[in-house]
Amino acid sequence: MKDLSGTIPSQEPEVARITALNRYKSIITSPAPIFNDLVSLVCDTCEVPMALIYFVGENEVFYQSIVGVNIEISTPESKSFFEQSIAPNAISGIENVPENPYQIHSYASAGIYSQDGCLIGSLCIMSDQKINFDLKKQAKLRGFAKMVMNQLELLVSNASLVDQNTNLKEYQEQTAQANNVLENVLDSYEMLFKYTPAAIGICSSADRLIWQANEALLDVFGRHDDLIGKSLDLLITDIDGEDFSIVLDQVNLQATAYHSKEAKLRIKYADGYKSIYVNLSLQPVGRMGDEPDNIMFIMADVTEPVISKQMIEEANIVLLNAIEDTGMGYTVVEFATGKMISNDQLKANYGYYPLDEFNYENLFEAILPKYRSKVKKAVRQAVLKKSTYQAEYEVRWRDGSVHWIRGYGKPKYDENGIASHIIGFNKIISGPSGDK
Repeated sequence: MKDLSGTIPSQEPEVARITALNRYKSIITSPAPIFNDLVSLVCDTCEVPMALIYFVGENEVFYQSIVGVNIEISTPESKSFFEQSIAPNAISGIENVPENPYQIHSYASAGIYSQDGCLIGSLCIMSDQKINFDLKKQAKLRGFAKMVMNQLELLVSNASLVDQNTNLKEYQEQTAQANNVLENVLDSYEMLFKYTPAAIGICSSADRLIWQANEALLDVFGRHDDLIGKSLDLLITDIDGEDFSIVLDQVNLQATAYHSKEAKLRIKYADGYKSIYVNLSLQPVGRMGDEPDNIMFIMADVTEPVISKQMIEEANIVLLNAIEDTGMGYTVVEFATGKMISNDQLKANYGYYPLDEFNYENLFEAILPKYRSKVKKAVRQAVLKKSTYQAEYEVRWRDGSVHWIRGYGKPKYDENGIASHIIGFNKIISGPSGDK
């Protein structure tokens, strides 16, 4: 999202910090005895009666280990006595602490930083007396804070290993059960092959004659009789407009697999021909006993979802045309680059003509200064809360006239949960007089 100052950060710092904290959320919100031992060691080493580890979330403070002071495990951030020490400094300290319920006269803290450099919490020492916080103790406290981070990483890794081991154990148990079944079932391979929901077949590489096919493959071609002995390149005539036999030749001669998603096949279906969409894999396989080289083919019929997607794309075109007719401006902005696409109506809403160059800077320059921070805050909150952005503000056109605009937007997130784009709509809600 582009900042009003003209810079375009790839991600809001607070969003990055909360994202980093969430990696360790399951650890910091549950008891971890090793941190109790570490905090006790900090008290002994730094010669103080009180110490604790805490992490600052989006709306509350989490206390992992506490020695010498009575504090609730989770406290709203606004009510936390220690929230003020979350600062960019690696080491901070305060003497003559104002009156507080914990009888604390002075305290010092070292920031706990995630591996990607985000400040997620602090290791804090406290006393009802003055703390002699010399350079040596500062170095020790900083080292203990790094130990906290190392232990967090270790606990996360161990949790992952436990999950993997659990999954492996479950897999082994399932495998053992399957083996027990298979031991009592003759021709188990043939049964699995026959009834698996994926359409699978095997043909010889040279003459393309099918010598093995399952029930799902019969369904693809709408047949009730056997496909054994049929030529695959007669059942499938072309793929995406290309002769299918050419593709089979490539797989055979180059001995390389072929994969295609949502490929359009023309197939011999029952007594006629039809077109379908499939995810297709052709895999050369070695000799099987005395059989010649073969090609295994796997097909997943995706005709229905492909047609649905095409209908959605066409519906979107209709929707955009409807948006044009209602006088709504439409835009998509990429946060990382500031690149923006928009329709002519959006340009017009800011006083620009269809052929004018119009970018994100032009948009914010048109907004009257008194509204810019409000708009920026509304967008930032929408990103953080994954909600809809909405704001009303005045813009000044290049001819000097002022107009009210009502804008809406919805952030879009990538596979890592980071906001990558925002889709926005807006509309003029007043004339040049400024009256809504």
